[in-house]
Amino acid sequence: SATFDVASVFRLRRDGRLETGGARTFDVGHAVAPDAGERLALALPGGARVILGDDDVVEVACDGIEGDGCARAALALTHGEAIVSVGDATTGGAVLLLPGAGRLEVTAGAVHVALGVAAVAEVALRADGRVRFSAPGTAAREWAGPGRLTLHEGAGDWDGSSAAAASLFR
Repeated sequence: SATFDVASVFRLRRDGRLETGGARTFDVGHAVAPDAGERLALALPGGARVILGDDDVVEVACDGIEGDGCARAALALTHGEAIVSVGDATTGGAVLLLPGAGRLEVTAGAVHVALGVAAVAEVALRADGRVRFSAPGTAAREWAGPGRLTLHEGAGDWDGSSAAAASLFR
């Protein structure tokens, strides 16, 4: 079974202390979440960061077709929200698996992903944000910011206004 590598972990404690941890490898099924009142940033190999706040949870999950033996792993957003930032030095972007919605790959810039009810995810893209979305049985689609994307049942509804993007980046 695949594992998921993290280059380092940054934890902002409630008292304002910043703790830095080294490289880690997580097995499929491992949940990652900050403690109450804290923020957590996972620095991925290549430079991307996944930032979680209070009540946000990601879990390491298989990224691929069922039955492929789990050749690769990715982070699945299982509760709450995440900010994903992909800088210029990043190669390959960062992937978030979304429950009931599909696979979101952040290929550039910064995006904010918030899970809603009934397998809906809201995605705000800053002006530099670019994403690729795919779901089983559908062709991959790409969007560039600024804008707001609503993902549901393998489909995406797009609002390309900067005001829509700002609504999740607050």
